[in-house]
Amino acid sequence: MRDAATHVFFALDAICYVVVSHRVIAGNRRLDTLCMDTGITPTEWVMSTHPTPRLCNSSVPLPVIGGRVYGLSTGGSLVSFNPREGWVVTKTRAPHRRLGVCLLSLGHYLLVTQKYTDTHFNTMYHWCLYDTISGEVAVLPDQTFGGDLGMFTPALAVMARPNTIHYIDPALVYPHHGMRWGIIPPSAVVVPRK
Repeated sequence: MRDAATHVFFALDAICYVVVSHRVIAGNRRLDTLCMDTGITPTEWVMSTHPTPRLCNSSVPLPVIGGRVYGLSTGGSLVSFNPREGWVVTKTRAPHRRLGVCLLSLGHYLLVTQKYTDTHFNTMYHWCLYDTISGEVAVLPDQTFGGDLGMFTPALAVMARPNTIHYIDPALVYPHHGMRWGIIPPSAVVVPRK
């Protein structure tokens, strides 16, 4: 595919995926999801048969939570992907529509940070948390860091600029995505003070 531009990339079950945009007719562009199974020789990119929604660009791999990859559509809807179902567009929308989007996995939660410039010309980030089990979204206070450099594995540390790391309390990480229990209201969580 000449003239293809990469939008997002991710790995799921030892298969690499890339979403590319390419010109089709009279300057119109289409998004396709390509996959490469690294366990098969020879390796080659194969086009997915599932339609691909318009996704926000991401400079870091999309997060995997519970066997699904999560992303954000250009219209602000949260989307997820697995090889059997393809892309699923949820009715859940991120509260703010910004171009600088970063998605991070925190247990069974998806942290969505969206970059903006405030009235004093400071770089700020809107934060919201999407519960991948209940589908609920919690809007968090804006922060001066957005984790746009990605995350270490396991998902307990978030890199933030300038050269700092913020750690997630392991007690807040969901035990296992297959258990589907333990949705605790935020007010019931007790975090020990240092």
